[in-house]
Formats: sequence, structure tokens, C-alpha cells
Amino acid sequence: MRPEEIIPQGSGSGLDADTLDGYHLSDIVSGRAVLLVALLGALLYLGGLIMPIDASHTGRASVIDPISNAVVVTPSDSSDLEYVTTSLRIASAGSVRVTLLGGTTVTYPSGALAVGVSHPMRVVRVHATGTTAGGIVAEW
Repeated sequence: MRPEEIIPQGSGSGLDADTLDGYHLSDIVSGRAVLLVALLGALLYLGGLIMPIDASHTGRASVIDPISNAVVVTPSDSSDLEYVTTSLRIASAGSVRVTLLGGTTVTYPSGALAVGVSHPMRVVRVHATGTTAGGIVAEW
């Protein structure tokens, strides 16, 4: 809402207990609340405090359910996956370094994860450093 569209409340002077300089307080408060929420979201995102979405906690998926989504992973030492996985699959043998939902970072040595098999694990990041396996697919 633009300031010229806000109609002063009350009568006479155009001011009453619910107005400030002719603007209705509910319009001022709601505008500031939207700005505050947007700023908070940006700070959390930039600060790395926003975790990947865990679909199993939303009632949409369970670790024991068949997968309904998959994406080829580009390993990164700085970026989390968009979603927490329910399983990870690799197409070519090699080591895989991951950070799990609980916060533990572990490197699975080459041969520890069978090729072409979905390995149930709640992964939030697949690291570039320490990962030599190819064709990694995140499933959830």
C-alpha cells in the first residue's frame, strides 16, 4: 500500500489513537513485520544456519518409504544439499565423504559402498574433498 492510499482514521484532525502522522498503525506494523521476516531469512541463509529440508519430518516421506525424488549430486565443500537424503547411490566406485543429518562427517573408503545400490543414510552434504566416487545420486 502506498502512503497516499492510506486514509487517515478518526475525525476532525484526521488523527486518533490508532494513527501516527495520518497513517494507520496496523499498516505500519504489518509493513515492518514483513521487512523483519525478510531480513531474518536473509541473515539465516547467508549465515549458513538454514539446513536442508528434511521431508521425513513434514509427513511427506519416511526413511522406509520408496524414494519419490532423486538428483545427481555435485560434491561441494561449502554447500549443503537442498533436501536431506533418505539414501545415496553411486554409479562408479570410489570414496565418499558426507556430512550426516546428525552433524557427523565421515569418509566411506572405496569399496565400502556398493555401486548401483541405494544406501540408506540421512546426508546433508556430499564433500568434494575426499570424494572420488562418480555418479552420486541423492534420493529422498
